[in-house]
Amino acid sequence: SVTGLSLWGSVVAVGLVCIFYTTLGGMKAVVWTDSFQMLVMFAGMLALLISGSLKLGGLDVAWNIANKNQRILFFEFDPDPSVRHTTWNVVIGGGFFWMAIYGINQAQVQRAISVPSIKHARTAIWLNFPGMLIILSLVCSVGVVMYAYYSTCDPVSLKIISKTDQLIPLFTMDLLGHLNGLPGLVLSCVFSGSLSTISSGLNAVAAVLLEDFVKPYCCKKISGYAATLFSKATVVGCGLICLAMAYFVSELGAILQLAYVLFGILGGPLLGLFTFGMLCPWGNKWGGNIGLITALAFVAWIGLGTSINSVVITPKSPLTTAGCNMTAINALKALATTAAPTTAAVLASTTPATAAPPKDYFLLYRMSYIWYTALAVITVLFVGTIVSLITGGHKKMRELDPRVICPFFDVFMPFLPESFRCKARCGVRHGDEEFIATFIKHQEEKLRHNGVHNEALDVSDINLSEKKVQNGHTITNGDYSTKL
Repeated sequence: SVTGLSLWGSVVAVGLVCIFYTTLGGMKAVVWTDSFQMLVMFAGMLALLISGSLKLGGLDVAWNIANKNQRILFFEFDPDPSVRHTTWNVVIGGGFFWMAIYGINQAQVQRAISVPSIKHARTAIWLNFPGMLIILSLVCSVGVVMYAYYSTCDPVSLKIISKTDQLIPLFTMDLLGHLNGLPGLVLSCVFSGSLSTISSGLNAVAAVLLEDFVKPYCCKKISGYAATLFSKATVVGCGLICLAMAYFVSELGAILQLAYVLFGILGGPLLGLFTFGMLCPWGNKWGGNIGLITALAFVAWIGLGTSINSVVITPKSPLTTAGCNMTAINALKALATTAAPTTAAVLASTTPATAAPPKDYFLLYRMSYIWYTALAVITVLFVGTIVSLITGGHKKMRELDPRVICPFFDVFMPFLPESFRCKARCGVRHGDEEFIATFIKHQEEKLRHNGVHNEALDVSDINLSEKKVQNGHTITNGDYSTKL
């Protein structure tokens, strides 16, 4: 509606292109195209930031305008969990969210296991940190400049655009519409982000279905050729389903918040399950499964209840149309023939928008969506522990693989007395090098007996970079922090 491009034509084109190269290239295509798309996003955002700052007279001018209108709040220490964004929920709740993204999300994990060793995986993740910091800072800076540009003429109130998700395309056309090629470069950022996300998801779904469902339960001796055909067919099928779901998602409102809510509902319980397995050696299958289902149902109930009841606790910041004197006016005149009464009334408005007072909603419905992931993790740990203890717990904790159980107090509180830390290990034989070496040998024999010859699945590769040899015996490094 802003650029003249067909919405559904763009959706179908992006979907089909993504399905095509993911089907043909697999993980390698996903990694290389993601790398290129990241460069496109950097270039597009930089173009917007530089041109917007020059238009306003500098980034400091934009910053002062946003700060004056209370759009920049760095230190909001309100402990109320219903406040949409505070220092507490962004740091703690956001920390759990990103922990789920980097720790258990298949689309991210598949990148880590595609490199030769654990050392390379760690290096890749650490290198990702400055890149993510830069792109987020860049996007936030563009947001500040964009607000300053429209601070006295809100295009949503003018009905020039219908959703805040359309602000970037409008901002692009206002700034760079007269320069051939540049609007296309900037708008390609949106397409690059979409392609990157979709391709990673499609490849992840194909890998999970093949490795966790088809091979174990259906076709244990599936050939490489058949596995490749199945993966390609899965990518095509799931891609077409995603295209069909696009219409439904388009009716659900702001995309960013929706993504956080959905991932909190789905990713939070899964992060809780992995955390439960790592930190709680007494946990058993009953505790893990019931904890996972309980957390999923609990968080889904909160998320759906909040959406169905249209819960709004933090009111929107005030907006105005008092200073409209830019491209928006021309677009407004073009719409005058079809929406003259409404348009004239909006244009004449100089009063900032005010939100209706919040209703007395149910306590959990008022909680900020950023807390969903953390709430799900706590629910799994709590319910899983109780159910495990009721059902007898894990009866063979001394036989557990120490490499997959995190000695919490040894890692995070090594200053505590050894006697306490020893009891806190619950019998798991951390540091017992002879037992670990024997355990690895038995697992390798079991894998060979079952016909598994896949280095990505080989448990002996878990601590490959930490292995060393002394006196002819293979042992593992006793550094608990590297195991974590």
